[in-house]
Amino acid sequence: MQTSSTKTLSRFLGLNNVADPMRGTAPGTREHQSWEWTSIANNVDCTDSHGIELRSGYLSALAGSGITASYSSIDYSKLYIIDAGALKRVNADMTTTTLYGTLTGTAYWAGQNDIVYLSCGTDKLRIKSDNTVSRWGVLVPAEPTVNAVSGSLAAGFYQVALTYTDAHGREGGACPAVGVQVTDGGVTISNIPQLSGYTTNVYMTDMDGTVFYLAARTTLPALTLTHPPEAGVELTTQFMDEPPEDGSYIAFLGANA
Repeated sequence: MQTSSTKTLSRFLGLNNVADPMRGTAPGTREHQSWEWTSIANNVDCTDSHGIELRSGYLSALAGSGITASYSSIDYSKLYIIDAGALKRVNADMTTTTLYGTLTGTAYWAGQNDIVYLSCGTDKLRIKSDNTVSRWGVLVPAEPTVNAVSGSLAAGFYQVALTYTDAHGREGGACPAVGVQVTDGGVTISNIPQLSGYTTNVYMTDMDGTVFYLAARTTLPALTLTHPPEAGVELTTQFMDEPPEDGSYIAFLGANA
């Protein structure tokens, strides 16, 4: 039968619950302790100095139902996501504000001058810092019907073109010019397209001219012009179109496409 011998301790160093147990030598050996001695190591990282550290943990800050795209500004002041088709801004407290309805397709983003441009399928959006969202481009109206009538215009050839202006004052491209030969002094413009939230601008040239001047702003489907437009506001968006449906091109050389 074995009997235990009594040993006298000269001193008691106490319980060391401060030092890293993976540092120093293993009990009864001169070998350095390292991760090889670990039998259970859940959620840890092994360090270059042969130790282990508890891995940093994370909590879910935002519960989305189907986040398919996201964009952060270069200064991290703005974060946008597309969640279940809805464009949302993520606030500093990780709540969200819905900015726009259903989006489909691949999202392409670009930030310029504190404005974020988003192209997603057929939706081309312009997002401002105050959460205002508008179409990136302005649609081009269809061509109107132009006929000659009586009036005070000098006899000659006149051309008419239309544009839309949105509520923010942005003007889109012009429709193809429609010409008419005037003999008795007037022009009637009918089938003027109307778009909710937009004003239709009517431009007309002088007799046999090539420069288009603003003749009227209207929300009516038809109007008659019997006097030449005053020289002033010229058409500057002729031959321009809204952004194409292909979202691959967002900007070119720092200018909005």
